[in-house]
Amino acid sequence: MISRNKDRLYVALYHHKREGENHWALLASSKDANPDSTNRYHATNKLVKRDGTLKSTWEFEHYPLLETKNARLLVKVLIGKIKSSQYNFERSLERVPIVQDNPEWTCLTWIRNAMQQLARDKILSDSSVTDWTFIEAKSSSYAKRKKDEGRFEEWTETTPTYDLMAEREIVV
Repeated sequence: MISRNKDRLYVALYHHKREGENHWALLASSKDANPDSTNRYHATNKLVKRDGTLKSTWEFEHYPLLETKNARLLVKVLIGKIKSSQYNFERSLERVPIVQDNPEWTCLTWIRNAMQQLARDKILSDSSVTDWTFIEAKSSSYAKRKKDEGRFEEWTETTPTYDLMAEREIVV
């Protein structure tokens, strides 16, 4: 029997301190989007002592979100369903290389490579959207549209969410 309650995979765009940039992450959540079952996966940059010197260091982070309503979370874009186990999904993401000391490498680079790794490992369902160029363009334009509409001028309880598989907004 095939389970119809596969976890959903979202691209999440967060506010970034640098104007015109976003922080990118993946969110995996149960179909009912229960906050207790949402996990965030991303590359984050921290100051860490390496080789005796404090250096900007990229790290892969994954953790359950205790609170999915976050003022920094701008939009979510549903890109697919996870057909494999959570264990296989997480092992796939752990294989994505983290690059240090390259100013061109960012969280966006990591997420692009993560999508390629998930495709190689056949982690997502066939109905999922996996073309990164398309995902990035649609996610960025959706966040810009919401910003232009004034959506982020005050705090609200919901996060604008777009279903890229159905190509329609599911949370305004």
